[in-house]
Amino acid sequence: ATVELGDRVQIRSALVKDGMLQVKTVEAGPGDGACCPGQKRLRIIAMEGGELLERSNEDRGRLELADLQDVNWRLVSWGADESADELVEIDLAFADGTVSGSSGCNSFRANVKSGELPGEFSLVSPLMGTRMACEPGVEAIERRFLDLLQKTKGFRFAGGRLQLDWSDTEHWGYLGFIAKAD
Repeated sequence: ATVELGDRVQIRSALVKDGMLQVKTVEAGPGDGACCPGQKRLRIIAMEGGELLERSNEDRGRLELADLQDVNWRLVSWGADESADELVEIDLAFADGTVSGSSGCNSFRANVKSGELPGEFSLVSPLMGTRMACEPGVEAIERRFLDLLQKTKGFRFAGGRLQLDWSDTEHWGYLGFIAKAD
């Protein structure tokens, strides 16, 4: 059975609890453009008579940078077509106006601030980090990650994954993350 969630709906997470599917989404809210949905919702879906039926659709407020807090995120892709190297663990966390984590061999930290649109943010301080000697292959991956992180303009969700969107004058893409298991 299937149930339609709507046009341009981002799935933040989905889980089965008490025999019902709980889906956290980001959808277009009042005044949101098609590009930039910003309304968080919790949908409860149940299977009845072989059909999936939506039992509730609860407003959870506007999407904001604080929604990324309390989760450790692990890099799993460099965009749609390239998986991240599983042997080099890159992770990040957002907390109280900062982003920090491990870039593979070293740790990093920067201050961040929200933008005007839902999911929009920027680094407002240079990336600071440790400077340990790393294996050459790890060092190249680390440099690539930190370079793209500095170009990050915002975030969104796709299939339960966090995507940090980056761009410069010639290119654009995203870094894909999953919630890291504790």
